[in-house]
Amino acid sequence: MRVAISLRTLLIVIALFGLVGGGWVIIDWLILTDAERIDRLLDRAAEAAERHDADFIVDECLDEEFALGNLDREGARAWAKTVLTTFKVKSIRKYSIDVAVDGDDAQATVRVFASGDRIPGDRRLDWEVELRRRQDNRWYIRRVRAFGFMGGQRRELPLLDILKYANY
Repeated sequence: MRVAISLRTLLIVIALFGLVGGGWVIIDWLILTDAERIDRLLDRAAEAAERHDADFIVDECLDEEFALGNLDREGARAWAKTVLTTFKVKSIRKYSIDVAVDGDDAQATVRVFASGDRIPGDRRLDWEVELRRRQDNRWYIRRVRAFGFMGGQRRELPLLDILKYANY
């Protein structure tokens, strides 16, 4: 009789651990951290770039205070459309992301390989992205800086002048 009670107790304990573990997995799956939300935002922006969908990038990903040099959001829309179609972007593969969140502000460094018809080979780019969380609890891109590698050194790319790098 004692063996049956011990076995029963053991089965109950195993079932409880299974429920707690399963519950933890479900909670982890349902609740996103700020870093995960930012990662998903940047994934959606990259997917839109592959589709050459500058409107999605501007409307869904950029903050209302976004600025790129002297360009506001609408100027950035026209710039993005030109860049995406000129370089004929085909693939953006993220291989690393570092996110630092401070309240409603965040910084992300995203390392990607980009390829396209007018991009010779796969180009490694580092994007430094400033983000802001708005009242709707979503993250939006406020500013971006891009860095490429030339002569073995990391150098900032002048985004407003990037069209001169198109491989014609």
